[in-house]
Amino acid sequence: MDIREFCRRLPKVELHAHLNGSIDNDTLYKLMDLYKAKHEELPLEASDKSIYAIKQGETRTLAQCFDVFRAIHALTGSEEAISIVAKDVVQGFANDGVRYLELRTTPKDTPTSAEYVRTVIDALKTAQDKHQGAIVVRLILSIDRRGSVEKALETVRIAAQNKPFVVGVDFSGDPTHKDARDFQSAWDLARQKDLKLAIHFAEIKNTEESLYIVNELKADRIGHGCFMQDGVEDAVLKAQIPLEICMSSNVMGQSVKDYDDHHFHDLYEKDYPCAISTDDMGVFSTTLSHEYAMAARKLDIPQPRIWDLSYRTIDFIFAEVEVKDQLREIWNSEKVLLANSAKTG
Repeated sequence: MDIREFCRRLPKVELHAHLNGSIDNDTLYKLMDLYKAKHEELPLEASDKSIYAIKQGETRTLAQCFDVFRAIHALTGSEEAISIVAKDVVQGFANDGVRYLELRTTPKDTPTSAEYVRTVIDALKTAQDKHQGAIVVRLILSIDRRGSVEKALETVRIAAQNKPFVVGVDFSGDPTHKDARDFQSAWDLARQKDLKLAIHFAEIKNTEESLYIVNELKADRIGHGCFMQDGVEDAVLKAQIPLEICMSSNVMGQSVKDYDDHHFHDLYEKDYPCAISTDDMGVFSTTLSHEYAMAARKLDIPQPRIWDLSYRTIDFIFAEVEVKDQLREIWNSEKVLLANSAKTG
C-alpha cells in the first residue's frame, strides 16, 4: 500500500481547522447562488472568484489569505448559509477519515454573537449526527486579535455558556495587529471558566509575544510556530506545549520557504508533541490525508510512525476524557484492519 492510500485509510484527528477556511469551491458556489438569490449581485469582497482556493504548488501572501477570509465572511451571513457550511465541512473531513474534529469560528454579529454561535452549534450537531458516530465534532471560539478586549470577553462568556460542545478559545487573525498580552483579562476569564486555550503562535517574528504565550500564558496548544528565534524555540522545547503543524498553509501562505525547510523536520527529530493539521482545507486545497502523506514523504517517516503520530494526537484534544478513551478504542481496532490491508494491498 503506498503512503497516500495508507494516510487516506488512517484514522485521523484534526485540531487546527477554521470553519470558513475549510469550505471547498463547490460549497463556495452554493453560497454564491444562495446569496444571489436574495440580492442583486455578490458583495464586493466576494466578487472576484480568482481569490478562492489555490492549487498545490501555488502561493499567496498572508494579506491575500485574509482577503479570502473576508470574501467567505461576506457570503456566510445567514442561518441557511451557516447550515450549508457546517454540513459540507463536516462531510469533507469525514470523507477524509477524520474521526475527531475541532473546528474554529469567530462569533459574528448575525444578528448577535450568541445567536450566531447557537446556529453554528446546532448545524454542527446535525451534521455530526448524520454520520452516526463516525466522526466526533467539537467547537473552539476564536478571538480576533483586531477586535476589542470587550469583544474578547464576550466570546469567552459565550464559550463558557456552550460547554461541553465548545471546548476552548482560540486567538487568531492578522498577526500584524495587536498582541496577546493586550487580552490578559480574557485569558484570565477563560481559565476561570475552565476553557482550554489554543493560540496562534509565531506566525510572524514577535519574540516578546511568543515568549509570553509559552512562559506566562501557558497555552494548552499553540499553532504554526514559524518564527521561533531568539530563545523562543528553547522555551517551546522546555514547555512541551503541543504544536499544531500546518505545512501546506505555511508554505502556500509564504510563512515558510518550502516543505523541505519546514520546522516540523526539526521538531519530529526531537519527538516534540505535534498535531498535523490543515488550517484551511478549502483555502489551501488540501486534506488531512494529504498533510500526513506530505510529511511522510518529506521527512521519510515510515507507516508505523505515521500511525503513532496520529494516535498520539488523541492526547492533545480538548474534549472530555471519555471521548479520548473512545477514540483510542477506535484506533486500536482499526490498527489491525489497516495492517492487514497493508499486507494484502
